[in-house]
Amino acid sequence: MLEVPEEERRKRDQFRSLMLELGFGPLYHSVYISPWDTLEDVLECVRALGLEGNCTYVQGEIRHGVILPEKARNVWRPGEGRGIVSREARLV
Repeated sequence: MLEVPEEERRKRDQFRSLMLELGFGPLYHSVYISPWDTLEDVLECVRALGLEGNCTYVQGEIRHGVILPEKARNVWRPGEGRGIVSREARLV
């Protein structure tokens, strides 16, 4: 989850781009999800951009509202050059 003030839009946009490269997909506005353990990679991006107070990393399980293949395609959008593309075939 991410909350970065408008004044730091550039950092926010950089962070979002990095999350997509790591294979995250936007589930909701400012909520990105990934089926892999990416904590160290995310923390590296957070530190590099100076966003330590703006991000929350949550690891858990979906308890309601499963992500079916159609929803997964909407979240990760295969074919857009994101890191998930090669992994999505195994996921869906």
